[in-house]
Amino acid sequence: MSKPIYFIKEFWEKSDSQKFQTKIEAYFLTQKWMAIEYPRESFFKRIVFLISFFISIPKNSIIFFQYPIFSKTNYWLLKLVRFKKIKSICIVTDLDSIRDKQNIDVEFKKLNQYHYFILQNKRMEQLFISKLHAKKYATINLFALYYFPEKNERTKKHKIVFAGNIAKAPFVFDLIKLKNLKWNIYAQYKNEGIEPVKFHFVDDKNIDKTLLNGSFGLVWDGKHLDNISCPHGEYLKYVTPLKLSKYILAGLPIIMHEDAAMASFVNENNIGFCISTLFEIEEKINALTEEQYQQMIENLKPIAEKITSVFFLQTAINDILTH
Repeated sequence: MSKPIYFIKEFWEKSDSQKFQTKIEAYFLTQKWMAIEYPRESFFKRIVFLISFFISIPKNSIIFFQYPIFSKTNYWLLKLVRFKKIKSICIVTDLDSIRDKQNIDVEFKKLNQYHYFILQNKRMEQLFISKLHAKKYATINLFALYYFPEKNERTKKHKIVFAGNIAKAPFVFDLIKLKNLKWNIYAQYKNEGIEPVKFHFVDDKNIDKTLLNGSFGLVWDGKHLDNISCPHGEYLKYVTPLKLSKYILAGLPIIMHEDAAMASFVNENNIGFCISTLFEIEEKINALTEEQYQQMIENLKPIAEKITSVFFLQTAINDILTH
């Protein structure tokens, strides 16, 4: 008899619909897994819900949840079900301690209460192994996205796309220093910019439908053109950025810092190139032939299919369920 599988539903509002965490929950629903949704009306009803859920959930059940946990009700639910030895599987979508320069040991003390983890990549797995011993791990590598962006025929040019939150990427305002490169910045920023740096205002709801105009997609965060040493840049050393999946689906070869967690993935799959400073980009592009560039585009296609078919998430889930 198969074990009952539940998942904690934390993304309720329409404003959450574009978040990749919501897409993970959508996948759970396609598997006919049972959503755990507590009543929001009153504190008393939440207490009653917790008690009744604890009593009714079978002992051999499995619960998936995404970390960080935003609701205290769900946090206490996970504490309660431990008394029934329920298998709780934690999908790590963020690490606040690294992103926001908080105390990493405090965060891992919270995480230590769980035993099964689905992590973003091998670098993150190495971090968890160093902090949390004798746990079970599986990795996603790339987040699932369910959209098919408009594509155009790309050729090798010195035109680069950056799509993302420029509050985490103030380096974009210094890109004018890179004289022989052209930039298209897609962000929630209303300023046309000055050549060779052009800004295109795009909100979260429309970024998936936007034609990203350029020859390469840049994965970079922080303040500096020559390193990723500030907190948002350092975060790239442990996480799989969502923009990586977006660039792959858009058919854009990747430019990424060589110390980023997914740098080895880019190199091993020949879907772009890695650098230590943005000042290396021009030379790297010049060294590429058009044939090599087109091969990178071909190499993106099977990975894009795996992203939209939820292959990476599905594989990680199967790995952790069979541990």
